[in-house]
Amino acid sequence: MELHLSTHTREKPFACPHCPFRAIHNANLKTHLRIHTGEKPFTCPFCPYSAAQKEKLKAHIRTHTGEKPFACEHCPYRSTRKDHLKSHLRRVGEVIMAATVEANLTVSEKWNMKSVEVISSLQEHLEPYESWVVGASVYGDNREAFTLFFPILAGIYSDLGARALWATILAEWSNLILKWIFMGHRPYWWVGETHLYTNATRPNLRQFPNTCEAGPGTPSGHLMLNVALFYVVCKGISNYFIWSSKSIGKCSKSLLTGFLYMLYFMWIGVIFVSRLYIQAHFIHQNILGICFGLLVGNVAWRTRWLVRMGCTRAVTFTLFLITISVSTYFMLLNEGMDPLWTLPLALKYCSRPEYVKIDTRPFYLMARFTGASLGMGLGVASSRRHYVMRAPGNLLRSLLLIKFGYFMGRLATIIQASFPTDDLLILLTLTFGLNVALPYIIIAVLPSFIFYVHFTFFNE
Repeated sequence: MELHLSTHTREKPFACPHCPFRAIHNANLKTHLRIHTGEKPFTCPFCPYSAAQKEKLKAHIRTHTGEKPFACEHCPYRSTRKDHLKSHLRRVGEVIMAATVEANLTVSEKWNMKSVEVISSLQEHLEPYESWVVGASVYGDNREAFTLFFPILAGIYSDLGARALWATILAEWSNLILKWIFMGHRPYWWVGETHLYTNATRPNLRQFPNTCEAGPGTPSGHLMLNVALFYVVCKGISNYFIWSSKSIGKCSKSLLTGFLYMLYFMWIGVIFVSRLYIQAHFIHQNILGICFGLLVGNVAWRTRWLVRMGCTRAVTFTLFLITISVSTYFMLLNEGMDPLWTLPLALKYCSRPEYVKIDTRPFYLMARFTGASLGMGLGVASSRRHYVMRAPGNLLRSLLLIKFGYFMGRLATIIQASFPTDDLLILLTLTFGLNVALPYIIIAVLPSFIFYVHFTFFNE
């Protein structure tokens, strides 16, 4: 009875004369003393092995007999030792827990986690080429379509430039609406926001100056715009120059067209990787961007009235774009959803607040694409453009248009950067005005001016 009571009182009357060890039972002390004396009374009948404890001998004998009395309840695993079974059960428990968590994940969460793994791998393996990979997102940025690609393409061929800008406008407008509808996260804030990672498992991914876009991520605006824009470019170069040429054979035309589209696919692939690398998008967002971009590019190429509209249609179409955008914004507010829900997340998880650029925010985008729509519509309807379009082509004029168009585009970028950002209304007004002026000058004023100068000096 006294021995039993000691299990409750935790009294340990039996002390070791060699160390501070104390035991409740005398038998336990005897077993402990064998550590000091080196006594091993329990011997194996199959080999010279001996043990100080009977249980250790039993476990050893099982190595000879092959007996495995400790079985796992989750799988066929069996063990000769109980501690081995416990280790196995811990591993199995982790696997079962992970499988349970994965089974409860939504499709979107599974895609997001897989994308994060890919992003981590890309940042590890492509680091030596980082400047090139990040640079692809810079040159594939939406503003470059307005201020770089459009002026150059308009200088090469007016209709090509006009269709390219319409593809850009439609892509940016529809992308804004789709992002409000899909409400997709971006990797750089989702990784920090999600409960699926612990502090120990959360991946440490690098951010870049063009990572922290403030809008939702679905679908990818970069891919949507680049797919639409360069689809129109490929179709235009192929139709206007390659297949209309009488000095090139059919086989050569096919090869040139194939090479052109190969460059197109390569560029889209580079943008795809770049958007993942900088944590701007998940894989599925990029894929959706490509799909919607092809749709927009096809519409921009096939809609003939976009390059043959009058002033009334130009104003009406611009009003249509802004009305749909503003209506969608207020409709979401009325439904209790904040269309600007991503801005606090961008500011919270961006490593440097200055990376969150004003030109990735919805109202700025609306001012840009509606201004460009009005400017392009009025430019297309201008009598100046119609007069120049009827004149025969000239290589020197085209080169001058490319050169001065490029200059005007770069100048517009500098002017935009000088606009004050502390007053939103002033910023949006100036942005709208600048984007009305640039397409109108590029598509109507500049060609007629260069045509007049060229005619005056060369008497053509």
